[in-house]
Amino acid sequence: MHSQFHRQQLLPVTLLISARLWLVLLAVYAVGCGGAAPDGPQRFALSGKVTYDGQPVPAGEIFFEPNNKKGNGGPATSAEIRAGAYSIPTDRGIVGGAMIVKVIGYDGKPPAGPEAQMNPHGMQMFKPYQADVDLPKSAGKHDITVPK
Repeated sequence: MHSQFHRQQLLPVTLLISARLWLVLLAVYAVGCGGAAPDGPQRFALSGKVTYDGQPVPAGEIFFEPNNKKGNGGPATSAEIRAGAYSIPTDRGIVGGAMIVKVIGYDGKPPAGPEAQMNPHGMQMFKPYQADVDLPKSAGKHDITVPK
């Protein structure tokens, strides 16, 4: 009986400690994963439109990687293309300067049946496109026209 009473008293204390521990772990995770480290490179938000054959690319992915061959370094980033547009927030933004941009575009029409799981964005519209671009070291817009 004494041990049951003791457990009942400890339960609220144990729950409070567990809740505080989870809050501390969540805060550490958020700070550690919330963007560039304080001594890391500055990042900039970027958005734009992606077109192919004069039309918006319905779905896809766009990647920005600093061009090491041109003396630029830092983290790479990516975004989903939806209805011909992409947007990268500051916390995952580009570093600017000489960059390599890669685009993969899909028709946005997933096939019927089990193939839908393999191609949820539909069929690939063009071979992966890659280009060298020079982007400002500031937030901005950059449109991409994928050549036919």
